[in-house]
Amino acid sequence: MLADAAPWYLPVLVLVLVSWLGAGVLEPRLRPNPWLHRLYLGAPVFMLSGLVAHRALGLLTLDSGHNEVALYLGSSATMIERLQVLFTGYGGLEGAMLALAIFALGAPSLPSLRHVSEATRHSVRIGMMAHNAAWMLLGMLLLFPVEAHASLANLPATPTVPVSVWTELGWMVLFTLLVIMGGEILVGTSRMAANQDTKLLVSRALMKTWLAGVLAWLAVFQTDVFTQAWWSRPMQTTRPHAALLVASYATLVALFHGPLVDVEHRFSQHPKQTRTLGVGLMLAALVLLWVTWLVVDRVHLYGDGAVAASTAWRLVSLMFLACGLLMMLPSVGYDAAQRPEAWWFRMGWLVTVSAGPLFSASTWLLVPGLFAAAAVLVLLPFFLEEDIRSSTLHQGLGLVFIASVVVAPIMAQTPREALLGGLLLLLASTIASHFLSRRWAREALSETAV
Repeated sequence: MLADAAPWYLPVLVLVLVSWLGAGVLEPRLRPNPWLHRLYLGAPVFMLSGLVAHRALGLLTLDSGHNEVALYLGSSATMIERLQVLFTGYGGLEGAMLALAIFALGAPSLPSLRHVSEATRHSVRIGMMAHNAAWMLLGMLLLFPVEAHASLANLPATPTVPVSVWTELGWMVLFTLLVIMGGEILVGTSRMAANQDTKLLVSRALMKTWLAGVLAWLAVFQTDVFTQAWWSRPMQTTRPHAALLVASYATLVALFHGPLVDVEHRFSQHPKQTRTLGVGLMLAALVLLWVTWLVVDRVHLYGDGAVAASTAWRLVSLMFLACGLLMMLPSVGYDAAQRPEAWWFRMGWLVTVSAGPLFSASTWLLVPGLFAAAAVLVLLPFFLEEDIRSSTLHQGLGLVFIASVVVAPIMAQTPREALLGGLLLLLASTIASHFLSRRWAREALSETAV
C-alpha cells in the first residue's frame, strides 16, 4: 500500500492542498516565476493522479498485499470485477478528488466565462482552487480510514466484503458535481457586488444544482440516514454521512445563499438593511433553537425534556459563536459583498453543515433547524425592506410561514421527518422569494417607465 511504500506521500499531498487554500495570496505572487507557478498549480493534480495510478496498478495486477484485493476480489477475480472495485471503491473517491482539482484549474475555460475579463477568470480559478481544496481535505478526513492507504495487519484468505454495485459510481459523480456547482455559485456570487461578469456562471450553476439536488436527495432518502438509529450513531456509515453532508451543503447554497445574494443586489444599499440583519439574527436563533430542541428530544441518546433543551442551547450557541466570529471579517478587509456581515453569517451556516460533523456528530441535529431558519431569512427582506403595496399577499405569506415553522416541527415524530419538513419549507420559501422578486422588478420597471 502507498502509505507503507512512501510514507511521505500523503502528508505532502495534504500540505499541497492546504497551500491551495491560500491561493488568493500565493498564486499572484508565484505568477512572475513560471516554473514555480506551474508546480504550484499542477502539484495536486499530479499527486492525486499518482494515488489513482497506484491503486489501479494494485487492483488490476491482483497484488495480494493490496487490502481491496484481499477483502473484495481474491486471486481469481475477472477484469470486470477489478474495474468495478476500482471505480466504486476508494479509487472512485480518489478519482472524484482528482476531478475537483482538474476542474479548479480549468474553470477559466468555462463557456459561461467566455466573454468576461481576464481578471475575472483568474479570480474564479483562485476561488475554485480554495473551495475544491477545502472539500478534498474534508473528503480525505471523512471518507478515507487508515486502511484505505495502509496495509492491514491480518488480511483474510478469501474475500469477506461484497463488491459495490455500479450505481455507486453514478452517485459519486453526482455528488462531485454538486460540490463543483456549489463552488461555482459561491465564487460567482462573491464578485457580483463589484460587477455582473459572473451572473451567467451563477445562474447556470443554480439551475444545474436544482436538478442534481433532486436526484441527490432521492439517493439520500434510500440510505440509512432516514432511519431512526442513524441519528444516534451517524459516523458509523461514512458514505451516507458524506452524501447527506454534500446534499445539505448544496441545498443551502442553492436555496438559501443564492436567492439572498440576488435579493441583496436588487435592494442594494437599502436604509433598512441593518434592521433586516438584526431581526434576521434574532429570528434565526429562535427558529433554530426551537427546531433543534424538538429534534434532540426525539433522539433519545441526548436525553429529553430539560436535558434536550440544554443540548439544543449548547449546539445553537456554539454555532452562533462561530458565525459571530466570521461576521467580524469585514472589519479587517473581507467586505467585498453587498452586505458583508450577512454574507459571512451565511458562510458560518455552510461551514457548520460541511465541517461541523467532523468535530461532533451532534452537529447533524442542527440541520433540520438550519433549513427551517433559512426558509424564514430568505423571505425576510421582502417584509422589512420592500415598499409593501400588496399587504394582503405579504400578510398571508407571513402567517403561512410562521404557522409552518412553528407547527411543522411539532408534527414531525422523527428527525428524518423534521429534516424533510425543513427542506420543504426552504424550497417553498425560495419559490415564493423568486416570484416576489420578479414582482418587485416589474413594479420598479413600471415606475422607471412612468
